[in-house]
Amino acid sequence: MENIEHIVYLMLENRSFDSVLGWLYQNDTPKTFIPPSDKPFDGLQSGDYFNRDTSGFKFPATAINKQQGQQIPAVDPHEEFQHVQIQVANTNGNPMGGFFNDFATTGSKKPEEIMAAYTPDSLPVLNDLAKKFAVSDAYFSSIPTQTNCNRAFSLTGNSIGNYHDIGSKRTAMVNNYWMTVEGVLTPYDFTGRNVWNVLSENGHGSTDDWMIFYSNK
Repeated sequence: MENIEHIVYLMLENRSFDSVLGWLYQNDTPKTFIPPSDKPFDGLQSGDYFNRDTSGFKFPATAINKQQGQQIPAVDPHEEFQHVQIQVANTNGNPMGGFFNDFATTGSKKPEEIMAAYTPDSLPVLNDLAKKFAVSDAYFSSIPTQTNCNRAFSLTGNSIGNYHDIGSKRTAMVNNYWMTVEGVLTPYDFTGRNVWNVLSENGHGSTDDWMIFYSNK
């Protein structure tokens, strides 16, 4: 640990593992498994993965080639908690079988794009970093929903969770806003202690110790 000078924690927008790294080891295998394992890399190269539409037609997982660019899918998929439940829990004849039909409700003219995933050629930077360092093929978001809950969880171990102090209503931040059975509420201020609080409370509170960088582009 004494040789580590900087820790960079980069959180990007939400994407599935398969979408960006599913074809990482299409033509070879990882040199090292931690811990040691005989299981293959759990990407898209080792299975016949597909979803079915409402008529039962099969749409397989496909690879995005370099010429197609990096704007696939062209329409954002649904990210809200209730939609993610449909995507991952609706088997429709196959595990994780609800992505195609849920994406079809976005109005996309090419719903099959939800089954397309990038390759080392079409997304070279992230795939090259994953090969040169380490990547987990069994990492899951803390909550199967939108961005803010999972960002809060990554820094505090808490996604705000459930509250009972609005009369008899029970609220929870399961999306990027507060919901009750009766509608949407203005969110509480988030008061949970985060990693920056802990660092500052232990004598590491200057810009020489840590800084936050962000971009809205």
